[in-house]
Amino acid sequence: MVPTLTGEQPVSAEWLWSQHNEHRVPLPRLVLLAVNRLGGPDFRIAQVLNVIALAAVSAWLLIAVRRARGGRTILADALFPLLLLHWRHAPNLLWGWEFQYVVSAALACALLPAVVSAPGRPRRSAWIGAGICLLLLPLSGANGVALVPAMALWLGHVALRALRAKETARGLAALAMVLASVVLTGLYFVGFEKVPNYAMSGSWRATAVEAVRFLAGGFGPAFRRLWPAAGLVALLVLVATAAMLAWTSLRRPDERSRALGLLALLGAMGSLALGIGYGGRYGFEPRYVTLAAPVWCATYLAWALCAERAWRVAGSSALALVALLSLVPNTSAGLLYARDLRGHLSAFEADMRAGMPLHLLIARHRRYLHPHHELLSDYMPMLRAARVGAFAELRDDPELIEVPLPLEPLSTDQCTIEGDTIRATGSIPYVVLALPTGGRRLAGFRLECAHESPLPGLPCIALYWHAGGADARFGERYYMFSPTGDRLTWERNSWSRRSDEHVTLTCWLDEPATHLRLHPDYKPCELRVLKLVMLLAPGS
Repeated sequence: MVPTLTGEQPVSAEWLWSQHNEHRVPLPRLVLLAVNRLGGPDFRIAQVLNVIALAAVSAWLLIAVRRARGGRTILADALFPLLLLHWRHAPNLLWGWEFQYVVSAALACALLPAVVSAPGRPRRSAWIGAGICLLLLPLSGANGVALVPAMALWLGHVALRALRAKETARGLAALAMVLASVVLTGLYFVGFEKVPNYAMSGSWRATAVEAVRFLAGGFGPAFRRLWPAAGLVALLVLVATAAMLAWTSLRRPDERSRALGLLALLGAMGSLALGIGYGGRYGFEPRYVTLAAPVWCATYLAWALCAERAWRVAGSSALALVALLSLVPNTSAGLLYARDLRGHLSAFEADMRAGMPLHLLIARHRRYLHPHHELLSDYMPMLRAARVGAFAELRDDPELIEVPLPLEPLSTDQCTIEGDTIRATGSIPYVVLALPTGGRRLAGFRLECAHESPLPGLPCIALYWHAGGADARFGERYYMFSPTGDRLTWERNSWSRRSDEHVTLTCWLDEPATHLRLHPDYKPCELRVLKLVMLLAPGS
């Protein structure tokens, strides 16, 4: 967002629709751009927006279930704020860009009031709201796209019922929204590119395991500590809920639309869970707590409104009790995350205000900033020019000393060197170089190169280093260049470098190093090294 927020990059249809990793996110981008244009740029605005979105749908669900019961609220309805506003959402609340996750979860929850609005057909305002949510989901990333097919089936059912009842205008309008959402979902995959160098799930079993982890994680981190028992219980509850809704739709025609709508939402969340599992993601990833919450909101509504009377209180109370018991570990985990973030980023701001040069800021705080140092080097000065917070006090780098490193390896594996070209033949090729540093601290490395491979996909280039002897092992000290973020910058890693003829990889260290291991890629390729240098601070 930085180039567009600061005016360096034009706001265009190409940018709005370009992938961010595997997501197309025109809706979150437009909203974040708008709120920052109105009150910034100030990244805290997006944090507040995330809280407001979850608070709003929580209140909406409380109102919806009250109306569905005929104006009565019970204590167990507290599940909605307990589930949507606990502090384990901290990664998504404190990271403004996560509005992309928050908005799709909020839209999923916003579909529920339409689903439960009436036992027969939803009110006009309800299905219009459902249609709007359905249209916005494909504009909110892959996590929104996954929800569309199942919910489109439900709204299509509503539209056909309206047409059979001679409500032509209502039926055609609902059907038009369904078709438009399906078309948008199809357009999502036109020109879609798989994110390079990211391993997909190796089997359907692994996919299913991560899908169950994702669904169970909707209550927070406590379920991770109780795995696999918690996963089995969560799966049994969801299967029982689906069976109950199917039975209700068959035996109680007056409740059919509501039951089918809730069943569709469970199916939509199942699609999202399988997509996350198939994508090789870890189901208990903390940011996924927000994405998984709607499945339990729908499960609660199913038992509170569609179950037999004897099961309504027991089912809804049990789910609310789980949400209440999860509050303590959720609060503890959220505080831990927030304190860690505040400690490190406060130190980053203090160093910036104290005049620490740009390369040192990146080297010392890289874990909490961004994995690609070139992007930080290019975008942080944009924030300074726009006078965003402490970035207004950012200091330029001094003139660094470049020490060339010749391609004269101590050892190689799965590759050969001819002149300035590394020819890799295996899946883990590398070259090890001795560094003429004498134990001095390095500011960093810079590699300019041209990459070619007979296999598809953009390169994944890695640098490993250590400060030991020739037989020391390379470990945790590494830097990897692999396409991430906006698709418009995958090749060159930054909007500022999009027109560069070659790839530039700059890694900031601020530590001693005696040996360097260069991986030209993790597949057969040719890497022509145009420039490989050590960077030293003046006087070092």
